[in-house]
Amino acid sequence: PINTGWHLATNTPAGISEIGENLTTAAMQLGKIRFWLNLPSPHQDDPFPYKLGLKNTTTGEIIESGAVKGGEFYLSVLIKDKNDLTWNGNKRWVYVFSLDIEGKIGLLFPTGSNVENLLPYDAQVQNEIIELGNRRFEIWPPFGNDTYFLLTSDEEIRYPQDVFNTEPFPQTKGGEGNLTPLERFFKDINLSIRGTSPPAPAPKEWSIQRINILSVGQ
Repeated sequence: PINTGWHLATNTPAGISEIGENLTTAAMQLGKIRFWLNLPSPHQDDPFPYKLGLKNTTTGEIIESGAVKGGEFYLSVLIKDKNDLTWNGNKRWVYVFSLDIEGKIGLLFPTGSNVENLLPYDAQVQNEIIELGNRRFEIWPPFGNDTYFLLTSDEEIRYPQDVFNTEPFPQTKGGEGNLTPLERFFKDINLSIRGTSPPAPAPKEWSIQRINILSVGQ
């Protein structure tokens, strides 16, 4: 966000305690946003030959930059890199999420279970455009500079709603000992926003891509 809202403080012990908690929560959320905006992709021996785009469900136009208008509907899509001749055909778990001008992070794909997002399907390998699911999303306020992310991985993230939404990764689901290396990486990031400890090393076979889209009113 360009700026944050003001927090009202009252000059009482309870009021000072409350404002401290509110500012700490806001700082942690800003830290999480900064993490997503600056997280680099690791070097990959087998790069995924697709990039992220948005498809206007009315006009069919595919965009990777520029502006969208309030009231329009879109699907997230994968766009195949025609120049990539090195891909060995390995599928990836695919996740798409967005970050709006107010700092809200929301998962766009997959919308339900992870069954639909191990891609590409065999029938899609030759497709230049792969639509991600069939649940379109509407462009609506707050308007401004939004960031869309494509994250792919050799490992499944079993609780993507908990990783790619504003709320932090839960500490109880699946149990501490059952976390995959990538899940543990994101969990440690959420727990270490205060700067108390560095996150665990992330696996190498994953990637992240960002596109910036300006949303405007009609």
